Amino acid sequence: MFDLGEDKRPSRRRLAIVLIGTSVALWTAGWFVATAAVDVYDHFFHSSTTWFAPLVDVSAKPTVFFEDFEHPILSNVIVGPVQADSISECTPSWGGKFDLDAAGRALDLDRRLVRFKERGGTVVIQFGGAGTRALDVVCAHPERLAAAYAEVVDRYDAAIADFHFAFGVDPVQAEALAQRRLEAIAALRDRFPEIQIWLTLPADETGLTEAGLDLLSRGLSADLRVSGVNLEVAAPSADAPHGLDFPESVGAAVEAVVTQWTPLEASRPRSPSKRDIRARLGVTFQIGRDA
Repeated sequence: MFDLGEDKRPSRRRLAIVLIGTSVALWTAGWFVATAAVDVYDHFFHSSTTWFAPLVDVSAKPTVFFEDFEHPILSNVIVGPVQADSISECTPSWGGKFDLDAAGRALDLDRRLVRFKERGGTVVIQFGGAGTRALDVVCAHPERLAAAYAEVVDRYDAAIADFHFAFGVDPVQAEALAQRRLEAIAALRDRFPEIQIWLTLPADETGLTEAGLDLLSRGLSADLRVSGVNLEVAAPSADAPHGLDFPESVGAAVEAVVTQWTPLEASRPRSPSKRDIRARLGVTFQIGRDA
């Protein structure tokens, strides 16, 4: 899913789902790997070095103490969602409930993230997510939005940032929103040249949505050096081919996105192969129940 360095870099030998890191949102009373997650993991990753990372809402109750959980499959974690503060629209907060200082006090988050890294874990910071307080939506100033992103990256010394973008806004606002997102990420990239930038975009068996594909196309054209795209895949839709199970649905989504992405790279001097594009795709899916 993410580049973890030379010694942990996922293999590109597999033809199809070479680089799918599976993030699972577990909004449950305890921490567990549900059957659906294990089925998908076994289906695609049995002989690869691709890694698995749970997505943890650090502002939710009960608290998931990811830093203390010991299991070889859970040596990486995606923490989020970083959203706008409930009062100040351009101030970053965890889940709209705790600003960064408050999270350090109430959640002991700074220490927990440091502890996780000291144990050899990899932390990914996710911006956006579900809800109505996404920073990119409510903070209308690109400079202030970029500053909010930078504040989080700097505080937690993040090497990987994932931007979970929602769509469906008023068409009149969509153009300004897309431009604001790209400008803010470009400014973040300028300040932190080595950071990995990932986009989480909705997808199904037909590929990315029109808005998601447009954002990816613009990002590639603007040379934002997008490290990869996480496909937010739900269970197979009613229009899916007959008998398509969840792992097959994930595979269909990946292949559809590869087909969409390939022509976007055609004008580059060294166009990536389909295998290269597959190696830049991840999958995020949700299992469990809301709590």
